[in-house]
Amino acid sequence: MKDCIDSLGKKIALFLDNEMQADQERDFIQEIKKSPECCQKLSAEQKFRSFFQSKCMKKRCSDDLKSKISAMKDNAPPHA
Repeated sequence: MKDCIDSLGKKIALFLDNEMQADQERDFIQEIKKSPECCQKLSAEQKFRSFFQSKCMKKRCSDDLKSKISAMKDNAPPHA
């Protein structure tokens, strides 16, 4: 049973990461459609990823900060 769950988790990850071949993706979608439990697991993982991505947005630094860092690099003494 655990192997089946692990296998489903791996397939879901491959599917959501767009790492499946077209035939694998087609087969996976057919498999998911046959099982409400598997469909729920896929939905939960999609929601988790969406939530995680929304909370972990990369922030960009200002152009002023970039200029200051660049100036510091340019004025730094060479390493021995």
